[in-house]
Amino acid sequence: MANYYNYNNVSVKVGGSGILADSASFSFSNQLSASDRINKIGGNEYVADGGVNGTMSLSYFVDANSGDPFHMADVKPGQTSFPIDVGGLTINSGFLTSYSWAATPHGALKVSANFNFYEDFGGSFAPVILGDYDWDWYKMSDLSVSLAGMDVSSKIVAMSYDESHSFEPLYDISGVVPKEMSYGQKVKSLSIDTYNIFEAIPYTGKEITVDVGLRGQSAMWSVKGILKSKSISIDFGQKIISTLEIEEDGYGGAPTITLISYPYGHNALSVIELWGTNLDQATAVYFNNEIKANEITERTSTYIKVKIPRFAIDGPIRVVTPHGEATIGGASIISLDIP
Repeated sequence: MANYYNYNNVSVKVGGSGILADSASFSFSNQLSASDRINKIGGNEYVADGGVNGTMSLSYFVDANSGDPFHMADVKPGQTSFPIDVGGLTINSGFLTSYSWAATPHGALKVSANFNFYEDFGGSFAPVILGDYDWDWYKMSDLSVSLAGMDVSSKIVAMSYDESHSFEPLYDISGVVPKEMSYGQKVKSLSIDTYNIFEAIPYTGKEITVDVGLRGQSAMWSVKGILKSKSISIDFGQKIISTLEIEEDGYGGAPTITLISYPYGHNALSVIELWGTNLDQATAVYFNNEIKANEITERTSTYIKVKIPRFAIDGPIRVVTPHGEATIGGASIISLDIP
């Protein structure tokens, strides 16, 4: 007689630490195509067109003692992987494709996360008897909300947050698993249900910044984007509710600059290095007199190389990216004379 197991025989771990999951599902498939020959019709011969592809979905509550293992504010899509263990079946590298949560009055904060992976499962199923644990899960009452661009924070009745990550696996000629991931868009959105029905939504868009904190931790989730839509619900016996949708489309967090380096000197038209974080999406660099650099010669996440404009002068330098701006003072520049 075949054995069967219940949900309480399965533990879910991320990086060796358990999480309070209430559902988990996964699937995987190979990529085969029929091998047809000119002298043969039919048959069961197949060739592999690629490696194993899989997906996993998790739904879980966030415990205050262990935190949220998949919340990483400034991670670019496909650049961080997670080891996941479900009942002894293991994935070494799960890549986050979406992350969302919803908060309602008196309810617990519940997260849904989806992953892609490019390997078969390791390990083997090992049923366990899960004991009681004193979980301290977060609730909506633990959230704090700070808004810039609108004023509905005192009238919020529910909210939800969503991230979607796009990336592409890159293979070399001999590999059946990806060599690396090429990252794409990271879209963040926040939906707010509020009793404030008067918030305007201009056709040109409206910039809104929302920071959601958790038990004293400020800006755990941040959305700096555009008010995209507004809907109003009127139901018998209920207060009128307006739902506001704010969306941010980008690649990562706001930039920072911590250091200026002068490997080729201080003269105008020389190349300097600006060091910090989230600099690989820099679109413009401005010097003290608002002279824009004509050329950014190299971009990485931790530094950029910029050619000093002809008429730049000493003072602060400002870097602009799709996710914000960063300024550093004290640049030492030897400007060329204005003709």
